[in-house]
Amino acid sequence: MKFPPIQGQDGQPQDGLPEPESPDQGGQSHVQGGESPQPQTGFLHAQHGYPQAPYGNPFAAPPAPAQELTEPRRPRTIEMAFWIAMVVPLLVSALDTVFAYLTNDAITAVLNAALEQYGVEPVPAQDTDWIYTAVMYVVLVALWIAFGFQLRAGRNWARVTLIVLAAVWLCFELLGGLLAPVIYVALGLPWDLGLPTGMVVFTLLVRALALTGTITFIVLVCRKPSTQYYQETRYFQMAQWRAQAGPWR
Repeated sequence: MKFPPIQGQDGQPQDGLPEPESPDQGGQSHVQGGESPQPQTGFLHAQHGYPQAPYGNPFAAPPAPAQELTEPRRPRTIEMAFWIAMVVPLLVSALDTVFAYLTNDAITAVLNAALEQYGVEPVPAQDTDWIYTAVMYVVLVALWIAFGFQLRAGRNWARVTLIVLAAVWLCFELLGGLLAPVIYVALGLPWDLGLPTGMVVFTLLVRALALTGTITFIVLVCRKPSTQYYQETRYFQMAQWRAQAGPWR
């Protein structure tokens, strides 16, 4: 509805109520070039604190943060733990197998002499006795190497598995190193089974290497940078899965 202009005393129109814009004029301010107005759904989402949904779909999953789409950098603690898992079990297993091969006859003879005092028939030494030790170590080394690569790749289940293996290995080393000499003395045997001094020093060095390796490995994989690396790797894998799955329409 238009209001007529108000006439002044001199017959000239005075300012009155403003004329409302016609629908055609108002539409030109929003639509130019024949384009249709777009719904402002992003403003409503931003106003209420919600992320904007792609393609205007309010049920689509929000995009992953940029830091989760970047592959996490492997810390030095994991690299060191990986090489410990590759080298220490293999080296200790090889040295223990050599020790079992070289001392098989001597240890069997000493044990048989002690058991004869209790009426136990002696068991002759077999040339293949050391093979059982070698087979056991081959299985353990294969497990360490297989889980070690998964540990390096950021698999937390591999880290937990190797921590359990290292803890069990550590217990056997401690119990074997402390209880074995006590058992030998209780049976009336020398604590070193009468082995040459060089072989005794050799086995002590191997035990020290095993203890140092297992303790260092457990400390490295349980440190804060290692734990953070596995958390970031899990977020990165989840972000990749969401990116491959795509938005739900």
